[in-house]
Amino acid sequence: SSGDTVFQSSEGTKFRLNSAILKAASTVFEGMFAMPRDPNEPTDSPITLEEKTKVLSFMFNCVFPTNTTEHLQDYEEVWEVVEAAEKYDMPSVLKILKLFVLADVELREDSLKLFAVASHCGWRDVVRTSSNSSLSKDISNYQNIHILKKAKSSDVFSLLELHWKRKEVL
Repeated sequence: SSGDTVFQSSEGTKFRLNSAILKAASTVFEGMFAMPRDPNEPTDSPITLEEKTKVLSFMFNCVFPTNTTEHLQDYEEVWEVVEAAEKYDMPSVLKILKLFVLADVELREDSLKLFAVASHCGWRDVVRTSSNSSLSKDISNYQNIHILKKAKSSDVFSLLELHWKRKEVL
């Protein structure tokens, strides 16, 4: 309630936030706040962002200390947070997202999707562990292509090599 800026999600939810904290967390917001606003515009006039409420809530909870945490249900929502964090240049959100994903049993158990997110975000330790965990999966299945396309190609090649070596040993 003490924030000086109001953001609105694509679904109409409003967030009143402190611009000084957002500037410190994001170069994009820092640049946004450096631009002068129309002096005739009411101070409570919201800045509409194209992200969903759940995505913005997760991101803002990473930056502003609160007692609540937005729970992400699946990798579709995880990817939405990744894309928004990259769009607004908020590396701290990606660090907290990593902890969140690793703490969630269901997300952690989907080793191929975990691999793709980890590869994209540069979480090298998670890439290694999820690669090993994926050995029980048939990664050549056509349904997995859309997942593997999100990972860095060098990581996908390393994953394929790991699977091929495993097949040779067996």
